[in-house]
Amino acid sequence: MKKSILVLAVVILVVAGGSAEAAHLITSADIQNGTIQGQDIHHGAISLTDLTPGVQRAIKDTTKLRGSGGTDGSDGQNGSDGQNGHDGQNGRDGQDGKDGHDGRDLTFVSSNWGIINRNTIGSPAMQLRQGPGDPPRGDGSLNILVGSGSEKAAYGNEVDFAGKPLSSLKKAGFEVFQTGEDQTTNGGPGNLPNIAIEVNPHTTRTFSTLVFVPTKAATANDWTSFDQDDGQWYYTGGFGTDSGCNQTTMCSFGDAIAAAPDATMLSVAVDKGRDDAWQGAVDALQINNTVFDFEAEGVIAEPAW
Repeated sequence: MKKSILVLAVVILVVAGGSAEAAHLITSADIQNGTIQGQDIHHGAISLTDLTPGVQRAIKDTTKLRGSGGTDGSDGQNGSDGQNGHDGQNGRDGQDGKDGHDGRDLTFVSSNWGIINRNTIGSPAMQLRQGPGDPPRGDGSLNILVGSGSEKAAYGNEVDFAGKPLSSLKKAGFEVFQTGEDQTTNGGPGNLPNIAIEVNPHTTRTFSTLVFVPTKAATANDWTSFDQDDGQWYYTGGFGTDSGCNQTTMCSFGDAIAAAPDATMLSVAVDKGRDDAWQGAVDALQINNTVFDFEAEGVIAEPAW
């Protein structure tokens, strides 16, 4: 601090011996430079105006910079949304579902259809399955495997036809899938399944089986349709001999029905054997105006087309 600025007026009153001495005025000339310390200056003795203009400005600027804390500013606005991410890749397509049954009125009657054990010989295989190829009804069929000429397979219904007059039978038929191997071996083109209708002739004979033998050529590795007129018919056992419509002298469908005017049906079945080995399938068994569609899930009864 410059001596030209600082003027200290110190009045010292010396009291000694009960008497007062005159005060002596101390000026800057009486003070050695650098000897006055902060503790020697009374608090508040120096004001801002006692300082040089430059020091005053510096103090004022510092006070402005160090000002008291203001209130918190308001929150800023939210930033804009970012851009949408890219779409992910499409997943793989699922497998196609199985086709339905073409809006048909389906009635499953599988509880009355199955292997007729008493007419099955050896160990043939009969199975409701998908395919083969494009079956005529739905997407399934009855697969039949007869391993040798000593075996016989029978798959049918012993309940729903029992007691019905044989004379009520006006139409009968089925469709057969013949393999190429069976076309050339195992008996050739004529080696095919049969339709077998067990009857009571109500004569001296109480039992016989009316058998349909297809004679129309079947297409190899495909489905072939047969109706009652695409083959010959005969009766088994003693009634076959009595009627003259037997395996030696077969007859037409009309003649076979006429030969047993009082007969009633006992069962209807598809069978194969005992003649040659065979492996193939059967579908769409028709009895009058009903077609029995063999499907992997069971047997469906529906109107004939």
